[in-house]
Amino acid sequence: MPGDAIKVAVRVRPFNKREKKRNAHLAITMDAESGLVHAKGKVPGGDAYDKKYHFDNAFWSHDGFGTPKFVTQTNLFTTIGESLLKDAWEGYNVCLFAYGQSGAGKSFSMTGAKGMEDGDGIVPRICDGLLRKIAAEPKKEGFEIKLEVSMLEI
Repeated sequence: MPGDAIKVAVRVRPFNKREKKRNAHLAITMDAESGLVHAKGKVPGGDAYDKKYHFDNAFWSHDGFGTPKFVTQTNLFTTIGESLLKDAWEGYNVCLFAYGQSGAGKSFSMTGAKGMEDGDGIVPRICDGLLRKIAAEPKKEGFEIKLEVSMLEI
């Protein structure tokens, strides 16, 4: 039987150059254990906000690589990707959907960054895992393994 039908996760990325230049304020705190994300602050020239959200998984990557709370691509794959790989290998259709504002880190989490330590994202790791399993599978007469993968970035 496959894993849970739908899991919702959030990943908080580090500030980009523009945000650092503007001395942006971090308005998010999270508890990775419970999946609680707390957004608290004030919109410049606007109202204050204090919102709490619960996710199946909450990944903290804001502090940058190498800090104690930082969730690496490997950690992300272990938590999310391994169950997708297992379910796909068992013959179930799997889907990984990333949604968010431009520059939020979706492509980094999904595909990764070349030349970076621990840079491969979830998708290349799942594909690599499937191809390794296919290569290790004993050949059986009249049996064929068919793998279809599609990816769309809008």
